[in-house]
Amino acid sequence: MRSGTVRSTVVIIGAVVVLGVACGDSGGDGPKVDGAAARGQQVAAKAGCAACHSADGSSGVGPTWKGVWGTEVPLEGGGTATFDADYVERAVREPQAERRAGASGQMPVFDTGRISDADLASVVTYLQALGDTP
Repeated sequence: MRSGTVRSTVVIIGAVVVLGVACGDSGGDGPKVDGAAARGQQVAAKAGCAACHSADGSSGVGPTWKGVWGTEVPLEGGGTATFDADYVERAVREPQAERRAGASGQMPVFDTGRISDADLASVVTYLQALGDTP
């Protein structure tokens, strides 16, 4: 990839993250959750996840989180993965390892410097709660 393309990609991803932080308060996005799931919702909003992913089933740059917990999701290049805690951790820490089919954007890497293991566990709890709602 040429350095100009890399720079443009970084700028675009940065803009999406900034917009997600500024506008991504997912308080109204999806069902009302409480406890650890509410904490995960806050972490996802602060990290900018809501800029690409929805919790209400609507389409976006990234796949929706609504109702996918525990299901088999298709992967780019073939195959499937179970949408569970292990898959979410891989998707956040190494997003290109098992990229979901049909995702139009490039998921940024969220290492432990960007989202701690404890915060990621809260997000997992939130995503699981979304799978438990109609």
